[in-house]
Amino acid sequence: MNVLDAIVPAGGSLDEAFASAVGVHHKPLIRFGDQTVLERTVAAIKTAFPGGRIVVVGPESVRHHIAEQVSMALPEADSGPANILLGLDWLRRTTDGPLGKVLVVTSDLPFLTPESLKTLVSRCDPGVAFSVPLIGRNTFEGAYPGAPATFVPVREGLVTTGCAYLVDAEALERARPHMEAIFERRKSKVAMARLLGPAFVWKLLTKTLTVEDVESKASQILGCKARAVRDAAAELAFDLDYLDDFRYAERIVQGRP
Repeated sequence: MNVLDAIVPAGGSLDEAFASAVGVHHKPLIRFGDQTVLERTVAAIKTAFPGGRIVVVGPESVRHHIAEQVSMALPEADSGPANILLGLDWLRRTTDGPLGKVLVVTSDLPFLTPESLKTLVSRCDPGVAFSVPLIGRNTFEGAYPGAPATFVPVREGLVTTGCAYLVDAEALERARPHMEAIFERRKSKVAMARLLGPAFVWKLLTKTLTVEDVESKASQILGCKARAVRDAAAELAFDLDYLDDFRYAERIVQGRP
């Protein structure tokens, strides 16, 4: 897949402590050397899939910063899923015929490389609507020893998901209400437990949950086939959620241990 369109959701604001430390209010504008993390992301996508369109969705300062480097920069909506769907709507309106697969990449991956994106896409099953990278703890810690990270216990070991996804455009549109439901429940353990169901939660608590269990539940909730791309590159999982993430990444970029 040489030509591939991409959506980069770049919304949200940093908390006061984080913003004060990095000197900007929006995560995509965090700077490493002479580039922002958003510019790094866009450059990696362009190199991996030349000729594809890139849509960034974010606040005014982010759009102003990146507008000349992408196909379109759209105003953000009120949620992450809504931002992705705004990008999808623009791609659909400007495409002749079916849109097909689209790459979704978050805007806070400081170590993202074209190779990690190309490898991820090449390993995605064409018949799968949602492909999500899965990274094991050993792989992540081997690349970023001592880095802050959160892992989920499954029978296969401790894992985390990456922040780049290959999705089918039509399936994503059909899953719109399900995505919003997940997003609304994300901060409530009780609400998420109700959504996932008691059997799933029990397996998670007893550490008997498998990757296939997660794939099956995700497919059920979204109403389409969802699969993990196992043993994906570690850089797909290193994002800038917290100030500690930034400080670790800054030391790496500056060549400090």
